[in-house]
Amino acid sequence: MQGWSPLQAGLRSLPSTLAVVVSAPVAGRLASRYGYRVPVVAGLLLAAAALWALAGIEVATPYAQLWWKLAMLGAGLGLSISPATAAGVAAMPGTQAGVASAVITTSRQVGGALGVAVLGAVAAARYGRATPASDPVAFLAGVHAAYLLAAAALAVGAVAAMLFLRPRRADPDAAGPTLPAEAA
Repeated sequence: MQGWSPLQAGLRSLPSTLAVVVSAPVAGRLASRYGYRVPVVAGLLLAAAALWALAGIEVATPYAQLWWKLAMLGAGLGLSISPATAAGVAAMPGTQAGVASAVITTSRQVGGALGVAVLGAVAAARYGRATPASDPVAFLAGVHAAYLLAAAALAVGAVAAMLFLRPRRADPDAAGPTLPAEAA
């Protein structure tokens, strides 16, 4: 909408990616110290707040008012993804850790694909046949609706994490349950 080339638009999305890279190790340290709940809830709420803030952008919003919102979104995702996966794996016996990790990864991939489809449908329903070139205001209204729905979903996820994740990190059972042959 502002005439950026694909390369310029890609470079302008780097704050989100860099924030994930910076916040993911922080998430691990927070999870080690405070348990999985703290980084997951904080990350989901931070990402929800970023999407809520992004829902306020306009066609002429300067990049100086955009980059930090993208960084905030990336930081929130970086804080929440790894500890959520680790919590799911830690909840299983050590012998089933691989299966748990695979199920979580598959669920994340399917959820991401469905999320993009649903948010795309919400945006398209809101802006109809408008394109960024033909009616940037209507197109942006559709994007705003998708951002707000995604922010609400992340907030619901934060509430679910607050309710269902253990407040402290459980010590992982590396060996898993004792097998009958080992008990003898």
